[in-house]
Amino acid sequence: MFDEWSSVARAHCLGVLHLDEIQNFFRIPTLEQRRAKKSADSLPELSVKDDQALLRLLTWCNSMRIALVFSGTPDGMHAFARRLSVLTRVANGFFHEFSPLDGPNGPGFKFFSKRLESYQYVRNPLKLDEAARNTLHRLTASVPRILIGLWVGGQRIALERDKEDFLLTDLETAAATLLGPLRPAVQALLKGDPVSLRRYEDLMHLNDGFWKQFWR
Repeated sequence: MFDEWSSVARAHCLGVLHLDEIQNFFRIPTLEQRRAKKSADSLPELSVKDDQALLRLLTWCNSMRIALVFSGTPDGMHAFARRLSVLTRVANGFFHEFSPLDGPNGPGFKFFSKRLESYQYVRNPLKLDEAARNTLHRLTASVPRILIGLWVGGQRIALERDKEDFLLTDLETAAATLLGPLRPAVQALLKGDPVSLRRYEDLMHLNDGFWKQFWR
């Protein structure tokens, strides 16, 4: 399959090939298996096939002549650290960690909220002032994907009320119902508590390991 991908990419003269969701390239051990390890090594063990996938990625980096961009969750990115040869290729192009936005009063959040504010489909739109931004942050931990989901869900609640307005209470209702399963994860992100974050396998390495020390 790698060879077929390579042929297609070259045939279309790609300038950049982005491989997203890189964690799906590898069969990462379960949370229980990792907790049961007695070794101090925090990196996930890889199967023979996973190791072959790493070697093929290394071959691509060396010979494909197309810029490669890898992205994924922390547990997937840790798989690269099992081989120094692959890790040096990835690090040579630089590593960037995407964190939640910088809080309700930060420039990133304000910029993002201005864009959100323009997507309203009621006669009396909601003004994203400081109080509204604080509410958005509390309900989403400033994660862009959750922000967008809440914004869409909140307007759905507003339209169902049939009052031609959009209120903060609509966002609260959407967070408690339509986005209800995300509430524990949002609370874990807001607290920044490693114990709470470790409930989610794709967040468990945010606060330790190689990548945290990368720039140091």
